[in-house]
Amino acid sequence: MTRGEDGDAGIPLQSHAACAVGPEESGVARSRAARQLRLSAAPFPRATKSAIVGLLAFATVLLLGSMVELLCRGVARTTRKSSTVQAVQGLAMTKNPPVPSSLLQHLPPRSSLPKSGASVFAFNCSAGYSGWKHEWSVLKKDFCCDKEGKGCEHRSAPPFDCDAGFANWKDGWSVPKMGYCCYHYGKSCEHFGGPADFVTADGISHQTKACSAIGQDCSKSSCCQDPGLQCFRKDNFWAECLETCAPGPNVLDQESASWWKCEAIGDRTPGKRDNGKCSAKGEDCRSTRCCSDPGMQCYEKNELWASCKATCTPGPDLYAKESDPWTCMELGFRTEGVAPWVSQACANQNEDCSKKGCCMDSNHQCFKKDNSYAQCRTECKPGFKANPWDPAWSCEPVGMRTPEMAPSPDSKGVVAPWVAEKCAGEGDNCLDSQCCKSVGWQCYKKNKFWGTCSETCKPGIDPEDNSTLTCEPRGQRSWGLALKGYPSLYCFSVYMPASSERSVMEVQLKRGAGIFACDGYDVFASQESTLGTTKDGEVVKPILFPKIAVGVSQDGTAGNAKLFMAVWDKVIAHKRFRDYDWTIKVDPDAVIIPWRMRDHLRYQVGKNAYVVNCNKFPGSPNFPMMYGAVEVFSMQAMYAYAQGSGRCGSQLPWGAWGEDYYMTHCLDFLGVGRISDFGTLGDQLCTGANCGDPAVAALPPLQVSRLLGGLLERGRSSLKARIGALRSSLVLPGGTQT
Repeated sequence: MTRGEDGDAGIPLQSHAACAVGPEESGVARSRAARQLRLSAAPFPRATKSAIVGLLAFATVLLLGSMVELLCRGVARTTRKSSTVQAVQGLAMTKNPPVPSSLLQHLPPRSSLPKSGASVFAFNCSAGYSGWKHEWSVLKKDFCCDKEGKGCEHRSAPPFDCDAGFANWKDGWSVPKMGYCCYHYGKSCEHFGGPADFVTADGISHQTKACSAIGQDCSKSSCCQDPGLQCFRKDNFWAECLETCAPGPNVLDQESASWWKCEAIGDRTPGKRDNGKCSAKGEDCRSTRCCSDPGMQCYEKNELWASCKATCTPGPDLYAKESDPWTCMELGFRTEGVAPWVSQACANQNEDCSKKGCCMDSNHQCFKKDNSYAQCRTECKPGFKANPWDPAWSCEPVGMRTPEMAPSPDSKGVVAPWVAEKCAGEGDNCLDSQCCKSVGWQCYKKNKFWGTCSETCKPGIDPEDNSTLTCEPRGQRSWGLALKGYPSLYCFSVYMPASSERSVMEVQLKRGAGIFACDGYDVFASQESTLGTTKDGEVVKPILFPKIAVGVSQDGTAGNAKLFMAVWDKVIAHKRFRDYDWTIKVDPDAVIIPWRMRDHLRYQVGKNAYVVNCNKFPGSPNFPMMYGAVEVFSMQAMYAYAQGSGRCGSQLPWGAWGEDYYMTHCLDFLGVGRISDFGTLGDQLCTGANCGDPAVAALPPLQVSRLLGGLLERGRSSLKARIGALRSSLVLPGGTQT
């Protein structure tokens, strides 16, 4: 026998192989070797020498196996000891005290953190990864960064400055900041009871050895570290420390929509939970570096200001009062908010929520009517009846109330007045303003001297001047000049200055009503005149178009298609329609009520369509159609008309048509879609009008003076009251109060 085939020379090879596969597999290998030996020895030879050889071989195998196992255990013990020593040495070298176990959920992992602390977390790092930055908790980011390298970007900069405000740390610092600065710099440790309450090198705190921190599984510890919290069971595999728990889906559970049992485990930790001194909306969050509202993040504007917002894009904030740019550097961590699955899995206000057990709308609770039906409501008093003949509601709550949600990154609202003045239009240099006026346009950097506004940008050579396009986006993508409401409306009228139409328009201008209440407006006429002055001091004069004779159309109305073709050419040439979601042509003796119109159009934004507003004769091939008193076109429909109006003029027999009949057939001819909404116009020439109907968005010639003096004024007063009530509570996506 030669060395390396058997005997001592094979031991290192065997020990390496056994250590590689682990103790269990090495044990299997020993059992397999013993079994082979037994098989090779049966039937047992009669010769004594053979028997002795067999016994010696068997003993040798067992001895070698034992040596391998002892060797593996020694390696593992040495590794563990070495890791512990390195961890302690690392703490000594960096002068960082051990982390309080009650703050593990606030702090980024370090190499010196105890391994046992990380083992209690269990997150699915693939679930919700597309939105990890805004939707994952800090705890999940840390876990997934360590385990799978996902969500690590939040560690790129220190979350807190431990020198800033240290003189007043007891009153000025948030709990997360105290924990971070205590852990890294030994500052503010008194808040946590001093060194005696810290974890030791083995990773276990002497005072909180058995209890769980926020975000950890408390099913085995049966107690919570933080004051005021109770361990509640979700299912057979998970329990967590919470203030309250209602059986059903937990809308703050970032992992899943599965139901919580909410069985209390152990006793509630005495005391009251300290939620920290985080900043509310509109406050400067530079010192606290945390936000009290769910889903919000503290973003830096500059060295003098930071504020809590849902999202932030470097550059000017289109909601803010000033146009100064934001750095949008994240300070601290995002406050965990309503889970992303809530909008899909929970019930809306019009469906039975008894099976889903949660509500998708903010500040709504699922209440039982009886054992067979429940509905999402803001409040419910036992005994409530929707109608006198209905049975009374029990109003028993199902699940938990959905708290206020952070605005969606895609939500839009009213922009600041400076947007119309300072943001760039087509052909302007947007490099300084970093914003654009037109809907959907983005400022792209061309080079260090110039930026241009466009919908898209492809890096490469600019064919206009042969220069290189970098196409680096600057600032936010625009959603238009929504100066008074969203969606934005551009309204215009064509009037004859020498007729009674002028006096009607003057009344609207004086009251700031009709088209003058839209986000943008223009008037058109075929002769010079001055309509008046707005409340802001702007002189209103018409845009001129050539005089064109008007005949009689095929249905006995004005054959004015050619005249309005000239007007539409002017509208296209001025290009203002690109700055608004909708373009609306309003007859001078009609009155549009913009806030009602927005309610009709809010969910149609982005469609290539126009509105058909009359269906007087449902069986006629010409109905439904667009009555000309009020004509509504999406921005996309306007683009289609701008590109294809020449085809309509040359290929359609429009000579005897009225302008509304012409636009209907032209847009159909160009493939523009239709939106049937017969509530946008109340017209006596169609199916009638009711001035008291709050859903009607426009009313044509109907005692206009009385309407403007009465109904419209009441509507405006009602709107002001609604806005006043909302202003104290409504926060727009940028974090700016309306």
